[in-house]
Amino acid sequence: MDKKFTVIIVEDAKLELKGTEEIFRTDIPEAEIVGVASNEGELDALLGNSVPDLLLLDLGLAGSTTVGVGICAKVKNM
Repeated sequence: MDKKFTVIIVEDAKLELKGTEEIFRTDIPEAEIVGVASNEGELDALLGNSVPDLLLLDLGLAGSTTVGVGICAKVKNM
């Protein structure tokens, strides 16, 4: 059995989020999705509880790559 790892998915397109979640649940059984967020505020709330092993982030949140890049910088500094 492979070692489990935790994942937070950040995606603002509902259909893409649903598809990504399904891929993780069916094809990557060692991944445990501990949260999903559709914006930076929701992600901040999730990160207040725990830091995941993997953060899968849509860099183009709200149609702007600067939002995703800013989130990357903030998470890196955590």
